[in-house]
Amino acid sequence: MKNLVSLGVLLTLAVSGCGKKTDSLNKPATYDGTWSGAGGGGLHVQQVVFASNDFPCKGSVTLQYGTGQTFNFNVNWEQKDGQVHGVYGLLRGKSIATVKLDGETLSGDVTVPIPIPNAPAGLTFSGFKKTTAAR
Repeated sequence: MKNLVSLGVLLTLAVSGCGKKTDSLNKPATYDGTWSGAGGGGLHVQQVVFASNDFPCKGSVTLQYGTGQTFNFNVNWEQKDGQVHGVYGLLRGKSIATVKLDGETLSGDVTVPIPIPNAPAGLTFSGFKKTTAAR
């Protein structure tokens, strides 16, 4: 009988996960950090940065023309209507980016806030992965 009680306690501990280590890699993704994706020809979104996962927070959106010139726009990230918006201060609080976190990837749309010759006024990006965590 003593062996049955010991076996029962052991099975209960095993099933309930007592002593089970948590895997830090299985934590849900957060916005904070630097996100980037594949480059591209023409004007494209190069990277998106969030200072933290608490909104509002500072960050930036960087566009790149081919493999050359970059355009960095400092934004304040805000949550509105269930979405995260990058608000560009020089446009009197106008949102230039709307982003969404889906699992481990970031996607979104960016409205180019300045005229750039031979470039589209709006860009879409997807599949961005976090390359560094926020400091």
